[in-house]
Amino acid sequence: METTATRLFISHSTKDERLVEALANAALHGLSLRNSEIRCTSVSGFKPPAGSDIREGLRYEATDSDSMLAILTENSLSSSWVQFEMGARWGAKLHLVLLIAGSVGFDLIPGPLQNKLAKRCTKVEIEEAFEAIADQLNLKWSGPSARRFIEEAESISKAQKVFASGRLLPTDSQKLVEASQSGKLGGNIVEPRAYDRVDRHMTIKVELERPEVLEASSQVWICVESGGEIWPKNKIDFVMGKAEINLIEGGNPPQGAFYLSLRILNEDAIKTVNTWTENGILGRGFPGFKSIEGSSVISLVPVVLTV
Repeated sequence: METTATRLFISHSTKDERLVEALANAALHGLSLRNSEIRCTSVSGFKPPAGSDIREGLRYEATDSDSMLAILTENSLSSSWVQFEMGARWGAKLHLVLLIAGSVGFDLIPGPLQNKLAKRCTKVEIEEAFEAIADQLNLKWSGPSARRFIEEAESISKAQKVFASGRLLPTDSQKLVEASQSGKLGGNIVEPRAYDRVDRHMTIKVELERPEVLEASSQVWICVESGGEIWPKNKIDFVMGKAEINLIEGGNPPQGAFYLSLRILNEDAIKTVNTWTENGILGRGFPGFKSIEGSSVISLVPVVLTV
């Protein structure tokens, strides 16, 4: 069977899946490549073929692809695989484009690569990065075709930077433990855990500095996410530049395992959530959202409620 050569290899951390997915789709649409010509191991449609040796494939494609886009975040800079992929590329003197996102500054770029011109994860500079890749691949870059994915990537990167210091802290008195990262919360828990299905109340403390770049029309909400559904819980009001609130959680969900999330809501998302809240109060029912258009996830904290 004929295989398609990888033209663009995207080096990244699996922890940045949403950001990486937006950038992979920007490449797909803006460069008019086929899915099989882009390798991005965390994103469906760009993964290695089923049954292939992933590690051996990465070792090969890191230097055999026509270009590499390295997405530098706090997560990827601590990834040994990303370090290996960039190092192999640099050592072979092959085409490499660096894109820094989230709270990463130019000073955190690994020493040997600091002489390379890195781009920030903004709309203008993302396009500049892809234009450089297009030149290397002898392709024409189409910005309009990729615009919505580029805007999404910028939004996610901005949110990561804004809330780099944001934390969700369970109080010491609560029996909360982080679930295994390989587990699927809200459905299947990797290892059996005992948890109380009757008295599921707990207190979650949220500490967050108000970011200067947060738009006046936007809001920050803490949500519970489980089984593919989202329940907005509290809008975070900032006083004297800092928010510190307690969320009393119970009812629907948690059901033993769930995510706590911080989300930025734009004006449309705020209207959606306010309408949902009003209808829920009147109807005494709060069905979960499958998605909230106009919101961006800042952080997800997996928890299991134990006895």
